[in-house]
Amino acid sequence: MLLNSDGYTEQVRPDDGRRESGWVLLAIVLILLSGGIGIASHQAAPASRPDYLSLSVQDKAVLTDLRNAGDEILFLQEDGQPLPDILQLADDGIPPFQQQSNQQSSHHWQKLSGPCYAGTPVNNGSGLNFLLLLEGNVRVYWQPTATHESDSLHSDETATCSPDEHWQLFQHA
Repeated sequence: MLLNSDGYTEQVRPDDGRRESGWVLLAIVLILLSGGIGIASHQAAPASRPDYLSLSVQDKAVLTDLRNAGDEILFLQEDGQPLPDILQLADDGIPPFQQQSNQQSSHHWQKLSGPCYAGTPVNNGSGLNFLLLLEGNVRVYWQPTATHESDSLHSDETATCSPDEHWQLFQHA
């Protein structure tokens, strides 16, 4: 306590940091609160699950084989040369075009006009249609087997390599 000449006393609080600690605590609480509100209000919608994850193991294996085959075909292709036909790819041992001795082929492969290959299921009951498109980069498309004759892939080699809205692009990780 301080006493001045007029008899006035003034109480002086100790400088132990209590007041500053309170302000620091208040600042921390405000920062955390504003950060929590900001994060909660800017949450993105959860990513949807890719459709190809719901496919069977065999179909996923064909998708992966096609993606790898596309890279191999582009690597082996010489400048200006046409893409190899199915028999040449099978002779080179590039899956899924090569039939392995212990495994029955589940798809009939054909080279379409243009830079692509198409695969249709051998058995008409189930499976997927595949389309390997090689225009500068490798794109693999797939679709469930069509139930209507008009929706199915063309069986002749004059079919074009233009996937429509029914085809799904294989977006791999």
